[in-house]
Amino acid sequence: MESRTRFGFTTTPGTSDDGRMRWITQHLPPAYAACLFDAQAASATDTQLQAVAAEGLQEVHFNALAG
Repeated sequence: MESRTRFGFTTTPGTSDDGRMRWITQHLPPAYAACLFDAQAASATDTQLQAVAAEGLQEVHFNALAG
């Protein structure tokens, strides 16, 4: 999965902590990939597909950073 995401902190523009758009390319666990394919086959809306993708990305990317 590839996603464009804003990283950073709210601070003075131009500082090193200023938020920036970044591309994340991340393999989703098979369970999330299956959920996406199942949802797509069931004619899920883009919003519903994005919610599944966001949950999978959170699981593998952000929780890994916290742990």
